Amino acid sequence: MDRKEYDDKMINLLDPATYRKIKKDPTDKIVRKMKELIKSTGIPAEQQKGLFVQAPVPPRIYGLPKIHKPDVPLRPIVSAINSPTYQLAKHLAKILSPFTGNTESYVRDSTHFVESVKGVKLDAGDMLVSFDVESLFTRVPVKDAVEGLRRKLIPEGLPGYVPDLVEYCLSSTYFSWKGEFYEQFEGAAMGSPLSPVIANFYMELFEEDALKKSQWKPKLWLRYVDDTFVIWQHGQKRLHEFLDHLNSQHPMIKFTMETETAKKLPFLDVLVTRTTNGDIELGVYRKKTHTNSEQRDYVKERT
Repeated sequence: MDRKEYDDKMINLLDPATYRKIKKDPTDKIVRKMKELIKSTGIPAEQQKGLFVQAPVPPRIYGLPKIHKPDVPLRPIVSAINSPTYQLAKHLAKILSPFTGNTESYVRDSTHFVESVKGVKLDAGDMLVSFDVESLFTRVPVKDAVEGLRRKLIPEGLPGYVPDLVEYCLSSTYFSWKGEFYEQFEGAAMGSPLSPVIANFYMELFEEDALKKSQWKPKLWLRYVDDTFVIWQHGQKRLHEFLDHLNSQHPMIKFTMETETAKKLPFLDVLVTRTTNGDIELGVYRKKTHTNSEQRDYVKERT
């Protein structure tokens, strides 16, 4: 990709629905406000010192090429290292992490996924399906996530000051691009230590509510952040109704869907294959852009 093509794609990423240009560098203003908030929390003074970045600098945005997709689109990454809220975001992520990933649907990584589907048997009418949230990080409803922290986690022992600090970190996302400054007014920035934790927490709230409201429920629902592996037993028509149901839950959260092809479905870097006797066979899945091979490799494991 040459520089002009990269710059053109970056300009297209700066969608006014998510980002807006601001007149000047807001770093000093953000630091002042953050100090006020932290001092009001009752966090011990010695601990407060570790939440501030010495000589903070504005975050910078760059595009990570998605080389496995047509036309090689860019994924926006906001490099938050040494930005005003970086240390605070790391601290909050550490506090929140024990409160997330405790649901039955949670998938930690590919190895955990393999363990989670061991022993699963498929009936003749079952379908292998995956759902993927479109651009989850920049679409996370921050206010809804923060309200969820207050409602669900404070009764479980989360310090009461955490939601306000989380909201400030996620609502003060800004970055520089070619000497100009922009702020992100929707979602969470990919690049902040706090964003993956909040995205996962919000999706836990979302799936709990969406599955409870759905007339037709999957036989199995496993999720890795924004990617969901599903075994569906209610037929094609009701599957599309279920997709419509998911996409009607929140205007910011929209799913795409992929169904099995030739009894196979990739999930993360695992290729899931149904066998004639209802077992699940698992193999390594490589995208065509993988450097070792242009084909799919298989390391079979039968569950």
